Amino acid sequence: MKFTPFLVVSLAYRPSQFLIQADFATKDDQNDIDVGSHRNQELLEQIPIAFVKAIQRLDENIDLRHEWMKYLPQTYDDPLIRKGYWTDLCHRIKDKMKTARLLRQLDGVTISEIERFKRFPHQAIDDDKNPIFEVPVPVILPSKAYSEPNLDLLTDYGLKFLTSAEILTGISSDLKKHDSRMKSPATSEQWHTAAANLLVSLLQSAETDISRNIKEMELIPLVNGTWVKACDVLGSVCFASIDGIAIPEDLSLALISPMANRNNARAALFRELGAKEPLISDIRQYIFDRYPASEAVNPTPGDIGLTEDISIKHLRFLYLTHNRGKVNMKDFRRLAVFTEGSALKRPALEDVYLFNHSNKYRTKRYSMLVASFDVERLSSCYYKADWQQEAAWINWLRTAIGIHTHLKLIDNNGPTPILRELTSHKSDKLLGVLQSQGREIKLAMKNYPNLRNEIADALVPCGGRLVELSNTYVPLPKLVISSSAFLPPANSFPFLDFSDTLAPTNLSAWEFLWRNFGLNDENDMIFYLDILQTIARDDYDGRYGEAAPDRAFDLYKLLYRKVGGTAVDKGLEYLRLVLINPEINQRLT
Repeated sequence: MKFTPFLVVSLAYRPSQFLIQADFATKDDQNDIDVGSHRNQELLEQIPIAFVKAIQRLDENIDLRHEWMKYLPQTYDDPLIRKGYWTDLCHRIKDKMKTARLLRQLDGVTISEIERFKRFPHQAIDDDKNPIFEVPVPVILPSKAYSEPNLDLLTDYGLKFLTSAEILTGISSDLKKHDSRMKSPATSEQWHTAAANLLVSLLQSAETDISRNIKEMELIPLVNGTWVKACDVLGSVCFASIDGIAIPEDLSLALISPMANRNNARAALFRELGAKEPLISDIRQYIFDRYPASEAVNPTPGDIGLTEDISIKHLRFLYLTHNRGKVNMKDFRRLAVFTEGSALKRPALEDVYLFNHSNKYRTKRYSMLVASFDVERLSSCYYKADWQQEAAWINWLRTAIGIHTHLKLIDNNGPTPILRELTSHKSDKLLGVLQSQGREIKLAMKNYPNLRNEIADALVPCGGRLVELSNTYVPLPKLVISSSAFLPPANSFPFLDFSDTLAPTNLSAWEFLWRNFGLNDENDMIFYLDILQTIARDDYDGRYGEAAPDRAFDLYKLLYRKVGGTAVDKGLEYLRLVLINPEINQRLT
């Protein structure tokens, strides 16, 4: 039988998560200790010493080395520590623990006093317990082997968090490095997310100085590659797009890099730093203001610092937002565009054309048709972008900007120099332009009646020579068949050639010619007399040989049967003046 010299008494109050075995002096009823006892007061000094030694023994155990803090008394223990002797004992234990060598450093070997250590707040470390920003000042950090919940238990025992100011020194130090982790394009999005969350938590703290200091750091990456301080771009810093529509970067705004903004945590940080999403109407006005208000002259690229790339971005934003607010056409008159010669032209001041914007057959043919005209042509950079729907984009360029997609034949003063050039010097292009812009020509002739005669009198290439348009023929099947009975395949009869037009085979597209400009569409006397004249003209050198007189005589007999002798005689009086083949002339007489 074992004998113990101690009287084991179960107290009415258990002071902590561990057992204290000591020779306490108890009250007479033995239900609690006698707090006034000299022995118990002496134990207040000795128990903390023994406690520290016990923890040091736990540290020597590899399984408990990083878990011993679970057994420390805490202010929130249940039941709560009773005030008086027991709370005094807990305070003495904590004080003793603070100065005891109990906590292992990062190397896992060196042991130092708890009060010498500092730890990063939870939001200042990543998932691997590495600090997001290294702190440049000397700091002793606990081993990573300790779990964060276990380190939380040492808060009352002297383990402190780094202050916000100390963390800011680490952020500031990183931003100043040439290999800054914050500014490096190689840094992971996971790290940026953690860094942004840390900065947001610091900004949202009640410390005014901390918030001000953060806003004085270069934390905002812009689209031009620079990093700026929030305090330097107050009121002008904003996100680089609105509803997915990119804002041109040349405006008087500090536009945040879209790549950085894709990260939701970083976007939240930028908002905390004052970033806004501007109004569409404001951006449109910023774009208009990039161009001089005076409409008298064309600006130069150097004067306003404009490039083709920026110009495209201006028009792109205006196009994609054209139905998102009021439109003031006076603002659009300020805009200028680049032409093929890299000149900057205002469409409101000088006509600018867009012809070869498509691979479609009609558009390509029209482009070839007008290729020789000396007009300002819109730079190809505007219609090679892949973001627009071609038809809608071209229509907007035409209606909003004033770009022409067809030759301007009529203006407020009547026929334009281009139309004069067509009728006078570019008759080979006249037919194609008339057909493609027939509706415009018809409307113009109502307002300018003389235009009809001007076009009808224009000389056009026909049968290897120039013929007045009103004296030509559309190659209708019935006319071609009738003429082939008297003319060889190669002849100079004035059939129009539509091969270089937008409607080379669709004869119905040319109906407006004989309805408006006096062309004959019937195989009547005039038609056959023109055939007779063709025979005489083509046979001036005897190329028809003996067949020419026979063909002419057969044609005369046909005319006599169709219209009668009197009418034929009147027609022949005219022909005798122009026919130069004496044999034909003699046969007809």
